[in-house]
Amino acid sequence: MGSPVLRKIPLWKLVGGAAVHAVAPLYLLALGVDGWRFAAGGQGDLAAWLAHVPGLSAWFFALYAAGGAGATGLAALLAPAGPAPELHQDHLSAALAQGRGRFGPQADAALERIAALRPGGEAPGGEADAMLRDLAAMVAAGRAALNGQDDAQIRAMTAQAIERIADELAEQARARTAEAQDKARIMATYVGQRYGQDEL
Repeated sequence: MGSPVLRKIPLWKLVGGAAVHAVAPLYLLALGVDGWRFAAGGQGDLAAWLAHVPGLSAWFFALYAAGGAGATGLAALLAPAGPAPELHQDHLSAALAQGRGRFGPQADAALERIAALRPGGEAPGGEADAMLRDLAAMVAAGRAALNGQDDAQIRAMTAQAIERIADELAEQARARTAEAQDKARIMATYVGQRYGQDEL
């Protein structure tokens, strides 16, 4: 289920992405400046400068990698880390209470998946919270529509919709895990670059 809500990109990802995209133009600029200084200083011809380039490149990329890792790690450290407000779990509780046993085993399995995911970690009004509100409203509407006529169709449609929400919440959980792992790797690299492996 695609979502129209735009996810906020963390500052450390913006800094890291900018560092990656800037490496090529900055490297070319460094080569140009070094070539100009080499020629202006009368230190040799083109062949001598080309022989000098590998050493320059090694220093450039080593310093750039250290600086990029440091800037990204610093951005991660400076990111707000206050306690995340609790999600409005009443939406989930209402959906579980009203939906279990009403729309068939397919819907029950999807509701159990959602309950096991324990969606949270974002402020009320966020994307997951909106999906849980939709889930509770959809379950309530489905219950009200069960009147003995066309019940099979209502149950099937509601079960399919609940499964879509479960799939999207599972995808969000995987994305949060991947982001946390990326941040942990960035922080480990930053600490290693700043303090040295022997001091860890």
